[in-house]
Amino acid sequence: DEEIARLEGDVANWDIKMAMENGCIYDTSIVHDLREKGADEWEIDNALYNAQNEYSRCILKNKDGMKLGLKGNEVDAIRSANKTATDLFWKITKDNDHKDKDVIFSPTSLQFALALLVNGADNDSAYSEITKMLGQQDMPLDFMNNMYEKRMTTLITENPMEVEIGVANAAFLQNGIHFGKNYLQNIEEYYKAAANNVDFALDSTYEIMDKWAEETTNGMIPSMQIPKNPDLWIVLANALSFQAEWANKFDRSATISDTFTTATGEKKRVEKIRNRYEGCYAEGDNYQLVTLSFYEGYVMNIILPKEGVTPETALAEIDLDSIHYKRGHTGMGPDTIYCPSLSLPKFNLDDKIELNESLKKIGLEKTFSKNFNNIAEGAHVSKIKQLTHLEIDEDGAKGAAITTISMEGTAMQQEYKDVKVDVNRPFIVTINKPQSHEVLFIGLINDPTPKGE
Repeated sequence: DEEIARLEGDVANWDIKMAMENGCIYDTSIVHDLREKGADEWEIDNALYNAQNEYSRCILKNKDGMKLGLKGNEVDAIRSANKTATDLFWKITKDNDHKDKDVIFSPTSLQFALALLVNGADNDSAYSEITKMLGQQDMPLDFMNNMYEKRMTTLITENPMEVEIGVANAAFLQNGIHFGKNYLQNIEEYYKAAANNVDFALDSTYEIMDKWAEETTNGMIPSMQIPKNPDLWIVLANALSFQAEWANKFDRSATISDTFTTATGEKKRVEKIRNRYEGCYAEGDNYQLVTLSFYEGYVMNIILPKEGVTPETALAEIDLDSIHYKRGHTGMGPDTIYCPSLSLPKFNLDDKIELNESLKKIGLEKTFSKNFNNIAEGAHVSKIKQLTHLEIDEDGAKGAAITTISMEGTAMQQEYKDVKVDVNRPFIVTINKPQSHEVLFIGLINDPTPKGE
């Protein structure tokens, strides 16, 4: 800390300055380079500010990683898995069922469900495909299971008074089929997935699964929506739920009725919640972004593509783990903190995503054609599906996801600058925790109006 203070006080000398703590480098060498090139003082001081931010973010990430017991290669795997999940998200937005419609997708839920599945892979090609999507191609099974056990532990040990998160896994198994003992032990030990022996020919089995869905999502998803199928052998399921109040709540008296232009160009009336924030605004060539905070490090990012820019182009410009918030610093006077006045549509949305074809498009082909004999001899994947719910209002946000894999058998002093962010056209929303690289939900809201009206 003394070294950091000295560097900040000594920056007027424009020397190359570096300090390191816990593997994090505080590097102001770019200041020297800019000075040599004759850059103006605003650009130089802005480079210093960015260096300070990078250092602070690194320290926060390392502290969070130490708390979770995550190692560097585990963090890298999670970040890589999230990138692949984002690629999958854009494939989903373009399929026939979702084009120009709302899409709510949970990377975290899908990743846990695939982790359950890959534990039963006995085919190198299927194992390679799934582990690549989970962040590191052909990573050892023990490495992956330990990593997911840490992720699950940190998710379910959040402070329930501030952020309520639930994660549950289950395996519903057809009576009379022999299932691999090691497989069942692994998913119970690392994922707390209890085995439920059922008969898929009976209506009561689907009632049992629906009850599990309702209980594990706090009623937000009351049914797994799995059609009766006597040929089913296994249903693997992950359930994720999230509920939190805003750290800075919206005033209900400020809510207004306003216009929203949908993805198809239709103008609709929506209810918009409104608030003013300090220092949580980012802007790029293609987007405006406002970060809304919950507690325990969770945030919601509202990403509004600029006029004429596609949502995919806007999101490609953003690293959710390391957002560069807009800040002015001249070196001659006070910093400028940008204060967005946000107008955001309330929404309450449900989605159903059939994932087979989209997963094949990003490389999971053998996964659907090979048997998973370590689960049961001749078992193969017939359908991967995700159900989601997401809603926001003046008080906070809540969401839920269930991913199912169905398997059959054949066998400084500051001045403030106001910025207007009026979310009046399609936008992206995420719920994530940058420090642990967890992306619970990502959504494309093309029409926030209540459905069925």
